[in-house]
Amino acid sequence: MKQVELDIPREAADFLREAIAEAGGNEVYFLGKVRWDEAQVVATLDEVEVFARGNAVSVPAILAGAESWDLALHNHPGGDLQPSQADLAVASELGNRRVGFVIIDNKAERSYLVVKPFVRYEHQPVDVEEVRDILGPGGVLSKHLDGFESRVGQVELAVEVARSLNENRVVAAEAGTGIGKSFGYLVPIILWATRNRQRVIVSTGTINLQEQLVSKDLPFLAEILPVDFEFSLIKGRANYACRRRLKEAPEQFELVPEDTEDQDLLRDLIEWSKITSDGSLADLSWKPPPQVWEKVLSSTDKSLKVNCEFYQECFYYQARRRASRCQVVVANHHLFFADLAVRRQTGDWQLDLILPGYSRVVFDEAQHLEDVASEHLGARFSRLGIGQRLGRMRSRRKDRGTLVLLGRKLRQNGDPITADSIGKGYASQLRDIAESVDDQFGDLEEMLRGGWLAAEEPAAGRQEASRRTLRYQGDPDSWELWNSIRDCLLGIRGELENVCRLNDKARATVENSVVHDDVQKSILLELESFGNRMADTLGAFSRFNDFKDDSQVRWLDYREGRGGDAGASLGFSVAPISVAAELRNALFDVLDTVVLTSATLSVAGRPDFLGERLGFLDLPADRFSFKRFESPFDFKRQALMVVPTDLPAPNRQGYEERLPGVLLDLLKASGGRAFVLFTSYSLLGRMHKRLEKPLVELGCHPMAQGQAQRSELLKRFSTSDNGVLFGTDSFWEGVDVRGEALEHVIITRLPFRVPTEPLQEARLEELSSRGVNAFSNYTIPQAVLRFKQGFGRLVRSTTDRGVISVLDSRILTKRYGKIFLQSLPEVDLFASSAAAVVERVEEFFSPADEVSEPRNNE
Repeated sequence: MKQVELDIPREAADFLREAIAEAGGNEVYFLGKVRWDEAQVVATLDEVEVFARGNAVSVPAILAGAESWDLALHNHPGGDLQPSQADLAVASELGNRRVGFVIIDNKAERSYLVVKPFVRYEHQPVDVEEVRDILGPGGVLSKHLDGFESRVGQVELAVEVARSLNENRVVAAEAGTGIGKSFGYLVPIILWATRNRQRVIVSTGTINLQEQLVSKDLPFLAEILPVDFEFSLIKGRANYACRRRLKEAPEQFELVPEDTEDQDLLRDLIEWSKITSDGSLADLSWKPPPQVWEKVLSSTDKSLKVNCEFYQECFYYQARRRASRCQVVVANHHLFFADLAVRRQTGDWQLDLILPGYSRVVFDEAQHLEDVASEHLGARFSRLGIGQRLGRMRSRRKDRGTLVLLGRKLRQNGDPITADSIGKGYASQLRDIAESVDDQFGDLEEMLRGGWLAAEEPAAGRQEASRRTLRYQGDPDSWELWNSIRDCLLGIRGELENVCRLNDKARATVENSVVHDDVQKSILLELESFGNRMADTLGAFSRFNDFKDDSQVRWLDYREGRGGDAGASLGFSVAPISVAAELRNALFDVLDTVVLTSATLSVAGRPDFLGERLGFLDLPADRFSFKRFESPFDFKRQALMVVPTDLPAPNRQGYEERLPGVLLDLLKASGGRAFVLFTSYSLLGRMHKRLEKPLVELGCHPMAQGQAQRSELLKRFSTSDNGVLFGTDSFWEGVDVRGEALEHVIITRLPFRVPTEPLQEARLEELSSRGVNAFSNYTIPQAVLRFKQGFGRLVRSTTDRGVISVLDSRILTKRYGKIFLQSLPEVDLFASSAAAVVERVEEFFSPADEVSEPRNNE
């Protein structure tokens, strides 16, 4: 490694001395640019300016200000040039941004180079021909991957991603089923990231895709590509155990009696922590109950950070350090938008926050971004959640709760006065407040049951009856009800503000305690964590009660419990009606490159729907492009779509009465081997109940979503000779079953979302208020994207074949049906009576109609 020398010329030294003298000899932060000699061993300070004076300047401000500079300089007034812990923290973050850091004395005569300046390089573009060579015929992939066939769509997708990286553009790339889109974007981003010494984030919508990327695709590419790179999967912090809390867990056995079973599980976690490779839930062979894992999980507001004795061995920070070294970091959409919410506040996209800093991102399964962004830009609180949070601090049961634990810890460490203040005074008042809060929530529920819930009593027997929602719409007829709701919430908010004041008082008391520093820090951390979470809850209250803000939709939901009113759940939510402006400002206008990809980005070949919803449609032409890459599969040869024309439409009388018979005949015709996709759990449940016995008698193996974990159901289905899986929601997408196990996908109705969902309803109304046809411009496109996902479950390889049965005649009889059909790949359509459709399906699966090619799954 080269030894680098920093040269501070006389003029620059004079400037530094004068600026420090003007600051009274106190601390000053400077930013400078350097000029390198030919051998790149001497960096001469060529340009310098004052950035900030005093020691109150925040670290994020220093980092943001240093972005376009080569070097940060900071004086130590006392003359000791050894870096402090704060200096080292700043130096680490500056180094991640390729900015050097040096400490100087007040005369600018001596210096200590903490992080040497970096030689700045121009961005090295990805050679698109190299990308073609890797993915093309006879390329690296074909030489190392058995059965690999170069696909034109995959190559062109990779070229488009490479160009977006080279040219700092946003691209929406629709990649048809079977293209192999993960290799299509991974190859160019790996080449770009390694050659430019930068990082690219890959954000996914499902765990299945994450596991594929990290366990299969990236390790394979690491072996065969002509560059060395590292990759990492980054998980939410709550997935990791905290070593400090694991160490403290045994203390709780003595201080606060726990259930014997929980104690045993905690001991198992302690033993596991001694042998685990990464300390995450994924490394556990069993799933701990939430109340047990919560005692040892890592959390931001309970972290001592660099002051923790386990900082170097911390599972979470080890994962963060690994990720900071990686060129490719994989995360999920929820984690990405949690990180983005923080970056919107700091204004810094290079700071290592929840994710390491980045300027380029690929969104796979991008069709989900609006819903995920809405969730993270919104807020929610509930009676149950608030009750649990208060109860964990001070349980109604004697000698339980965090405050009791803290009081006993103070007493054991020699401060009985503070112990009584916390363990008795604060705890007693908190218990009274918790009871008051619960009583007020109870009064609110009683009011709702006597009014709204009584008036909106749903039809008996429907599963959806267990959950009902009420949205604020500003309707004068409902003002009295909503004013009463707001008044109740204001009363509860007042009690929670009292909790925050009590907590602040307790913190001040502990700060003056005589206990050892480590004990004091641990107790303060618990109180600070609780205070921060209560502050977040108060913020959610404020947003919900701000009825004048019509850019937000707010609603409450009531879910009946199995035990009647006692088990009911009341929740309150607020979310932006549109996320387009927020994403435009915080994503598309800020990051250098954004790639959005999925098999379902367009409706009838155009990206207008998602483009308007996500905010990229109006980007300049030189900044944004949309590309479609067709599936390599021959759907006309491999698939058949059938529609029974004499089955009543799902919104007509007689549909549900006829549906079981049609389903049974179709499933018999294919010998099972089918997904039956629904849009509601209630209809799924009724159909499964009606058909389970007849299907078993036919030799099929019926199974329904909810009977087991999704992964377990898929495993059973894939290994079953004649499986029939009744599914909704998650089985419409992200499921890859190849070969003869799945040869029939039945779509029971077009997947229109329920228009009475509060957020859906508000979005439709907002469009209508602007003179836009909401059904045509929102409801239909949204359903088309979902329909395309369901269609895509059938053919997953060039040797797959099968039938798509659409049991919704509106696809033929309504004008919008053409949009659904135009959005699909070219496939033969057979529409006739149910009897004729069943006969055609039987013919399709007869030996004479089989595709002659052998079934070698890809």
